Amino acid sequence: MIIECDNCSHTFNVNQIKDIKQEAIKNDIVRHFIECPDCQHKFTTHYENDAIREITAEIRRLQKKVPLKIKQKNKLHKLRRKVRVMADTLKTVVEKDES
Repeated sequence: MIIECDNCSHTFNVNQIKDIKQEAIKNDIVRHFIECPDCQHKFTTHYENDAIREITAEIRRLQKKVPLKIKQKNKLHKLRRKVRVMADTLKTVVEKDES
């Protein structure tokens, strides 16, 4: 995916970025981001807190079980949806606090 930096207008391929960096925001919240190779402007990929980390660990455990039973597949889908909702809510809260 090609993007143009909001800061310096440099265009770069996100797939060529090898490092997704992290920084602690506050309490248990971590910001994951990539940087523009030209000006190092930060582009947030997602935010994560302890609750989200616990659920993603459970998702990883379920993914290692092959083949999954129907009940496990349903749980996996439910956990993924839950993480999406939690991550969207966390993003809204963090970015509201930053403005």
